[in-house]
Amino acid sequence: MSTYPFDSITYTYSGSTASVTSFTGTTTATILSSFDVSGVTYSVTSIGASAFLNKTALTSVSIPSSVTSIGLQAFKSCTNLTSVTIPDSVTTIGANAFQTCTGLTSVTLPTNASFTTIESFTFDSCGLTSVTIPDSVTSIGAQAFETCTALASVTLGSSVATIVDKAFNQCSALTSIVLPDSVTTIGVR
Repeated sequence: MSTYPFDSITYTYSGSTASVTSFTGTTTATILSSFDVSGVTYSVTSIGASAFLNKTALTSVSIPSSVTSIGLQAFKSCTNLTSVTIPDSVTTIGANAFQTCTGLTSVTLPTNASFTTIESFTFDSCGLTSVTIPDSVTSIGAQAFETCTALASVTLGSSVATIVDKAFNQCSALTSIVLPDSVTTIGVR
């Protein structure tokens, strides 16, 4: 694997694809959809594990539609990140991806048919005020939204079947959730 540094973001590339591996900038990050090296074009298809971990000054990130996966702890503890739009091309978001992004008040989740799971701790301890779970999602992982104390509104998609243990634990502003008929399993509080 080789690396390609560009505008405070380092990409690792091989074959025809590339992954974001680290960020050294401060407040904004614009992820490339592709780049050329020696006449070869590499498509940026993933944000690697811990790529933006603890980048507390980061306020905004632009994720291109070439990205299909966001890795484990990719944006964990980016405390000043206020909103993020995850493109419909994304099929997987790793566990703890946005955990303790306390300034994160708004997130737009992908709506493609392959995005089926919100992993454990994905948005734990975020500042979200409302969230809409897309119809494609069938499972919400353990503690996925735990300690989102400002979370007042949750709209569950029509395919959610499983809500794992403590998915919405300690969401003190949340007063009700309307469960679709598809829900068959709800874990412990």
